[in-house]
This record gives sequence, C-alpha cells and structure tokens, in this order.
Amino acid sequence: MQHDPWTFYQGGAINLLGPEWMEYHITFNSGADVERDMWVGLSIAQSDVDFWIDNFRYFEGDPEDDLNRETPFPVDAKEKLATQWGEIKTERF
Repeated sequence: MQHDPWTFYQGGAINLLGPEWMEYHITFNSGADVERDMWVGLSIAQSDVDFWIDNFRYFEGDPEDDLNRETPFPVDAKEKLATQWGEIKTERF
C-alpha cells in the first residue's frame, strides 16, 4: 500500500538470457485490498546489462492482447502531459 504501514509484494525475478527480444510475464495475486492504492515498480539497479522495455503493460484480471486490435483505443488529451505542459508554458511566458 502507498501509506504507512507499507506492504511490499515482490513479484519475482526475470533474468535476461541473451541479446534476442523475449517476452516476460509475472502473475501476482494480492492478499490485501489494494484497489486504488497500489503502484508497480521495476527494480533494475542490480544489473549492468543494457536492455530495453517495450509494451510494458499490467492488467487487472487475465491479460488481453489489446495491442493487435483493429480499432485503436481513443485517446483523450485532457490531463495528459502535452496539454499540462502547454498550460504551464502559457502561464510562465
């Protein structure tokens, strides 16, 4: 949880096995109610191997391959970085 008392759940270890692209996944089932009160993190400081992360996703429930949809999801720009940055620049300059 993101407040005291802190609760930490470690999902598992992923070992980078070579230079080829690979897909990794970890399934996690919470033993506590973490609805609207959780974060996802990557602990990557234990290795000096260069790597790239692409299409990082997390799901509630079973994973769904939504990246291969014929119809893309609509994106609402409200409250997104570009509009927020535009407002900051407008206020400052």
